[in-house]
Amino acid sequence: MLWWSGSCCGSSRKLSSNTSKELSELIHSEENIPANKDVLEEITPRQFDELDKAIEIAEIEQYLSRVTIFSTLMPKEISILARSLKPSTLRDGEYVYRQGDVADDFFLIMGGSVQKVVESGDGEKPGISVGNPLFHGQYFGQNALAMAGSKRSCSMKVVGKTELRSISRDAFVSNFGPLSDILRRDTILFEKFQTYFSQ
Repeated sequence: MLWWSGSCCGSSRKLSSNTSKELSELIHSEENIPANKDVLEEITPRQFDELDKAIEIAEIEQYLSRVTIFSTLMPKEISILARSLKPSTLRDGEYVYRQGDVADDFFLIMGGSVQKVVESGDGEKPGISVGNPLFHGQYFGQNALAMAGSKRSCSMKVVGKTELRSISRDAFVSNFGPLSDILRRDTILFEKFQTYFSQ
């Protein structure tokens, strides 16, 4: 069973130390019309870097809010989760994990793609790709957050250079408590997935 797979700177106001928030508001403001050169000239390379990070976090938050098992998290919790994910980069052909490995992490794809591979029991025959590859904004490995010590039922292999964000089960529990408690916020949602907590 598979579960849970304007224009810029129209304002003339000065930028404060709260850079990321202000820049995001300026860019997304409905009153923004062709780029205001004076404001852009005020933005330092460091501020652009902060804005880039703020935009990436907002993107990650959007993706996480679509994950069924996180649907009961409050916006503030989604923001904390987004900032807790750790980045990694894998090359074409590398494995994120192999079938039979202990499941420890949840993964979000931020670039590239990942293919599910089912391997033979004896390990002598090549694995078989199953289903379509997962791409930017999609996720996998969510069972790790539900079941401590569970084993991966398949391998996940990178196709092309791929950027991932991940969080371990221990880090997730440390921040939010057991996933079962989070799902219990919605009785219907918990009943849908409770079999995973009794295995």
